[in-house]
This record gives sequence, C-alpha cells and structure tokens, in this order.
Amino acid sequence: AEQLSSLQREREELKGRVNECSQLTTEREQRCEEELRACKQRCEQIERESQATIFGLEMQVSDLSERVKMEASTASVLDDYKKRAQLAIKKANRDVATLTAECSQLR
Repeated sequence: AEQLSSLQREREELKGRVNECSQLTTEREQRCEEELRACKQRCEQIERESQATIFGLEMQVSDLSERVKMEASTASVLDDYKKRAQLAIKKANRDVATLTAECSQLR
C-alpha cells in the first residue's frame, strides 16, 4: 500500500511537471507568434517603403529622361546651326576670294 501511495504521489508530481511544461510551451508559442506578427508587419512596412522609394526613383528617371531628350534636341538644333554657320563662312570666304580676284583684275 505504501508503494502504491508512493507511485501515486510520483504520478501526481509527473502530471504537475507535464502541466508546467505544457504551460511553458504555450507561452513560448504565444511569444513566437507575437514575434512572427511583428516581423511580418515590419516586412510589410519595408515593402511599402521600398515601393514608394522605387516609385520616386522611377519618377526621377522619367524626368531625367525627358531632360536628356530636350537637351539632345537642343544639341541637335545647335549642331544644325553650327553646320549652317560653317557653310555660310565657306561661302563668304569664296565670295571674298572672288571679289579679291575681281579687284585684282580691275587694277
């Protein structure tokens, strides 16, 4: 009978330990779930911030692209003016040479 009583006490102690372990496990699971939720929220926040940054950068790229097109167009126009000016200078030089030759013949 004493052995049975001892075994019952040991059984109750073991039940108590199982309950403690079960409670600890539940608390750990709850903490892990809270940490997981916090991590997911932070990831979502980072994703939103990243998307906003990407959108801002895309807008800057678009603006810079337009500026480059405008400057390229301006450069093209200036290059055209330069070519026309060079042709006009060549023509003027030819005219001067022709007039100089004509003046030499008149002398």
